[in-house]
Amino acid sequence: MRCGYVCAGYTGLHPSGKWSTWSPGRFPIPEDDDKLIEMIPKVASLYGQWPIIEGGFYHVLMDAKLRTTCANCQFICFPDPETRKKRYKMLTKSGVVIQKNDGSLEAVTPEEAQEMLRTMSPEKRRLYEEV
Repeated sequence: MRCGYVCAGYTGLHPSGKWSTWSPGRFPIPEDDDKLIEMIPKVASLYGQWPIIEGGFYHVLMDAKLRTTCANCQFICFPDPETRKKRYKMLTKSGVVIQKNDGSLEAVTPEEAQEMLRTMSPEKRRLYEEV
């Protein structure tokens, strides 16, 4: 369920705040399974209010289109340990993703993302993280 929560695009920010998947979501990933189960419907509802972008597909359990934003395990996983290490470093140094008003996604530095979030209205910001 943790992988689905991230791969579905609901959230993607690493706890360090230094890198993310291609999700602009910044919701925590609870350690407790029961709390994760409680969080999914809440975050799914907010996710459905994000600006619409191209792509994705309809899923029977969702009102909005599902836009897979992760699959980094498939990118990183490789038999050669040096290749794996290089790919992991590439991911963790790639910045964090934000969503612009037009719906487009962009990778920026963690500091740029924080500034963008700081200038958002509380109503808009709550769509992407707990405030």
